[in-house]
Amino acid sequence: MKKIKPTKKLWLCTHCNSDNVEIKKWVNPNTSEVGTDCEDKTGYCSDCEEHYKLELVELKSDAHIIGYQVTGDGVKNAGEIHSGMLNGSCVYSLSQANEMLGKESLDVWALDAIWTGDIENPRMMFTGGIRD
Repeated sequence: MKKIKPTKKLWLCTHCNSDNVEIKKWVNPNTSEVGTDCEDKTGYCSDCEEHYKLELVELKSDAHIIGYQVTGDGVKNAGEIHSGMLNGSCVYSLSQANEMLGKESLDVWALDAIWTGDIENPRMMFTGGIRD
């Protein structure tokens, strides 16, 4: 008998694949009672610091973000890694990735959340927390 692996469902940013997101909810301003989700599935990604569409996905129950990379977001550089990265197995903190991104290159490069299992033998390029 094949053992079924437990899973979990999470809302992720469709731009960077992060789970550090917020979604709109209806709130009664008189009672502060939180109601249902808004129909609009545009949410806010605290990692991208932008509003993007959110998607509900099913992941392994032990899946978690281990860090970030900066990857190509345009037609010319799709699939490439940023020149500030040592190689494709390197994983950086959010602040390191944002430093590589820079405000002038947002149309060319994108933040990419890296999850457990995304990279075989990842090389962690930071100490401390992933969002430090």
